[in-house]
Amino acid sequence: MTKFLIPFLLLISINAFAFAKVIADVGPTIDATPFINQMRGDKKPTQKITAKAAYENYYTEQSKELTPGKVKARTVNIKNLPQPIFIIGSDDQSFNWLDKYHNRLKKINALGFIVNLKNPDEYKKLNSKYKLPLFSINGDALAAKFNIHHYPVLISQHRIEQ
Repeated sequence: MTKFLIPFLLLISINAFAFAKVIADVGPTIDATPFINQMRGDKKPTQKITAKAAYENYYTEQSKELTPGKVKARTVNIKNLPQPIFIIGSDDQSFNWLDKYHNRLKKINALGFIVNLKNPDEYKKLNSKYKLPLFSINGDALAAKFNIHHYPVLISQHRIEQ
């Protein structure tokens, strides 16, 4: 019996693997450093970013173009925005806004950018409290791209709102 069982099991397992299909081939991996540098507003687009440098040096980047304030809601058409994003600071207005909207931000899978952080501890506080994907950046490039001047703000393909 075992003489027939082992070949039978091998035959079944071979057939099971024969039906494997590639679900997605997204192509080669690319270095995100130039994109991160552009969002941060760096003048050196080829500057390499290490995890240690990002943690130690970029948390206190200050945006000259973005400040806390009111954002007037408006309709937009941003076809190449892959997911909603939000911009906050480490100020009371941003904390209150996150208290109110963090569940919605999680539900819509929004990606967060923090500008004008006072120190790395503020990042840790935001990250541990809200459990949202957050990246500290300069923000000036985003301000120019989306024609915004204040935060907190939520930006999606069809709407900019607070």
